[in-house]
Amino acid sequence: MSIDREETFEDLETYKVAREFRKRMYKLASKLPEMERFNLISQFEVLPGL
Repeated sequence: MSIDREETFEDLETYKVAREFRKRMYKLASKLPEMERFNLISQFEVLPGL
């Protein structure tokens, strides 16, 4: 008899894909000019759950 752990939103494939997307966008943003990087990153920060 095994006890299954409860699934959370972090187990959802959509959540995992969104986190990977965010990581890639931060990496891409780091290559932009400073002002554009600031504008883009400030938009990322208001996204819910990322």
